[in-house]
Amino acid sequence: LSLQVHPTPEQARAGFAAEEARGVPRDAAERNYRDPYSKPELIVALTPFVGLCGFRDAPELAALLAELHVPALKEFADALDADPGETAVRGMLASLLRWPEPQRAALVAEVVEASRSLASSDSRFAATYEWTARVGADYPGDTGVVVVLMLNLVTLAPGEAVFLRPRTLHAYLHGVGVEIMAGSDNVLRGGLTPKHIDVDELLGLLDFSTGPIAPTPPTMVSPAEQAWVTPTPEFRLSRVTLAGDPVELAGGTPQILLTVRGAVRLQDGDQVLEIGSGESVFVPASSAGVRLTGDATVFRAIPGR
Repeated sequence: LSLQVHPTPEQARAGFAAEEARGVPRDAAERNYRDPYSKPELIVALTPFVGLCGFRDAPELAALLAELHVPALKEFADALDADPGETAVRGMLASLLRWPEPQRAALVAEVVEASRSLASSDSRFAATYEWTARVGADYPGDTGVVVVLMLNLVTLAPGEAVFLRPRTLHAYLHGVGVEIMAGSDNVLRGGLTPKHIDVDELLGLLDFSTGPIAPTPPTMVSPAEQAWVTPTPEFRLSRVTLAGDPVELAGGTPQILLTVRGAVRLQDGDQVLEIGSGESVFVPASSAGVRLTGDATVFRAIPGR
């Protein structure tokens, strides 16, 4: 997944209205806001999962850059040492995204080579260096490779989750997960993609606060169901674990059920449906409720509360 960010509801409405006023076609490659909606998202790992989320702590970034010892990045390390805050982080990102086109390949190659040499070291940043080198092999000449160094490397075990708030720069690197997001196509990109990048709009949208990102823990809502509760009203994602005994799910709300392990028998009144691993079903709000039986794991998406 490319380096990207999604707007807040207010930013989405303002950006959409501005592009509509300018007459930018909604399907244009350079269009930033294709609708007036926000796009919060949540990812729950099914396998060991690696991603990038939010800017790492500024003093930590300064130490990483100093250890990497790439001359072209020294000015950023010095700026972060002098003023370890959001201003220096913003300045570094802006410079990387505006790096002169003829010099990009050389910068990325130098960063990748330095990262590769430190990936097997005992450095506390070894995992970041390893992923920078791996991403650089796929995107030579893309300064988004250098941006990888700036972001928190987030590793999730199966069942762990992270909620991506609007304005948070992020990317997914490896693994399989169940992702849920609001119904919007608003994506502004920051690298690792051949698609359009609007540097000025991106810099105006991003949250440059720094620090680690904590996984979102699940909450038990019933003996068989765990939910990842987030502040967004657009959705709530939960996991239902079936082990023979039937599980009743209340109706009155639209819901999507996705089986990720085993097979489940779903009964809604007189209607019965079998869904296997990888299959999903939509249950309308008119349903009075469904009964699930089987030996399976089912993810359930409903509107947030």
